[in-house]
Amino acid sequence: MLFSIPPRYRKQVARILKWLSFSIWPLFLDEVAEIFDLDLENGVLLKPPEDRLFKPEQVLEYMRGLVSYDRTTKGLRSGGYTLETEIRFAHFSIKEYLTSTEITFSPAAEFFVAEMDAQLQIVDVCLGYTLIEVVPRDSYLRSFIHNDSTRDLTEAGTGKIMSKYELWGYALDFVLVHLNKVPYGFWTPSVTERFAKLRLSISEPLFLQAAAYQNHLKILEILLKYVHYAS
Repeated sequence: MLFSIPPRYRKQVARILKWLSFSIWPLFLDEVAEIFDLDLENGVLLKPPEDRLFKPEQVLEYMRGLVSYDRTTKGLRSGGYTLETEIRFAHFSIKEYLTSTEITFSPAAEFFVAEMDAQLQIVDVCLGYTLIEVVPRDSYLRSFIHNDSTRDLTEAGTGKIMSKYELWGYALDFVLVHLNKVPYGFWTPSVTERFAKLRLSISEPLFLQAAAYQNHLKILEILLKYVHYAS
């Protein structure tokens, strides 16, 4: 299965496998396709439109045998539900193999999923999305943002931004959850820089409150110890 993936797409597929291994919430087809099209390595969130997948379903062509998919309901930020295609591993043994040391001694070693590396990649992406200037009314991060450029989003506005950034909602809901899983000493320069920008967009006491909101003890410790590191 892994060897059938075209070499030019293996990096993108490996990234998706990391997300599927450690995402907090089920991932849907449009989100997985956007993970394929990420381009943070070049300093931007996504590839130019002309370089992205022609349609989301195309990503499934590169993951044959690795994932299964079903139509299921997905909650909307504006309320209600919609039918979406949920993507998951075809069998639990696939994740077990990808995260085991066994794969590191095989020709498929490039697909090895180390938890800390996966969490760091997910955190880096999520932080990138949180720096988009608009934050939805129902994200718990939204209450703590005080940038002049930030505004509440109507149902239409939320739909517009989410149609542009499929991972935006996931990032806002789970960025602190993923960040809480990565010790400060393992943060990459990119994660540190993006976290600093996010922290600077939120007043210090309110950022502490935001971290406490879901009992993110590691983040609270970082903030209390290194609250001036971004200055």
